[in-house]
Amino acid sequence: MTETGERQAAVDFTLRQRLFGGLVLIFLIAALAYLSVKLAQLALMFSDLPLWIRGPLFTIAALLMFGALRLAWSPLRRKWKTGRFLLTRAESAAKQAEYRAKMGAGKPFWPQAGFWILPLGFIAILLGLGFLTIVAATSICGCNDKNSYWLAILLWLLAAALLALPGWFFYKTIRRKLKSGSFLPSEEELAAARARCAKPKKLRVRIISSVLWWFVAIVWTDIAIGRSLHRSSAWVVAGLSCLAALIWTWQIFRPSPPRCALSIAPDEPLSPPEAPSS
Repeated sequence: MTETGERQAAVDFTLRQRLFGGLVLIFLIAALAYLSVKLAQLALMFSDLPLWIRGPLFTIAALLMFGALRLAWSPLRRKWKTGRFLLTRAESAAKQAEYRAKMGAGKPFWPQAGFWILPLGFIAILLGLGFLTIVAATSICGCNDKNSYWLAILLWLLAAALLALPGWFFYKTIRRKLKSGSFLPSEEELAAARARCAKPKKLRVRIISSVLWWFVAIVWTDIAIGRSLHRSSAWVVAGLSCLAALIWTWQIFRPSPPRCALSIAPDEPLSPPEAPSS
């Protein structure tokens, strides 16, 4: 690649896109690290609980911290080697093509493990938020306070919503294992998922996502202001929820292209491109 080509690739993403990508990365690292610490503290705090309850908490906390460290190490190493924290568009497309060649059932797991860190980290975030919401709901004494009673109901509904996606994920994973003998999706399933991902998110999906995150942020802000839960913890969760809500609100007006669309378009073949003949 010539010097001009390198310079063009380096500025392939706009400043807004790079700022948005950096903001999302910081949010993920902070959310993973914070939830990891809080879940570990919960597991240590309730030492009288049986190991089958505390064990999953420690496991999720370890997965969250590993994801946070992995997400933080990758851009720092890239900055040391290239002077840039984030990938260019061409580098991101090349990495996706490389991952696609390694992914799928029947292929070794470790070469494709890096790809699954982010979705598993997101599932772990939802699990962590769900557990924290359950703790918040059980810590509110209804007594004769009608407002506390309805807040507890809202928290239980919120916990159910947060745990719905992880529950569906584990259900599909177990069903896939029983059906095909592998926890990993087949190449056909991955191709269909990439085609769906490459399509721009519909306006109603972006609006619903924004509304849901604002609902989470408002509930946790209310808890932080005047409830019995430890306020510093509630303020951190409320702050992270507000940041997610702002990101999704921004997506309503200025949607960014899906990451899967960097290397493929919905109507293009999903297999890695063949090398040009010499």
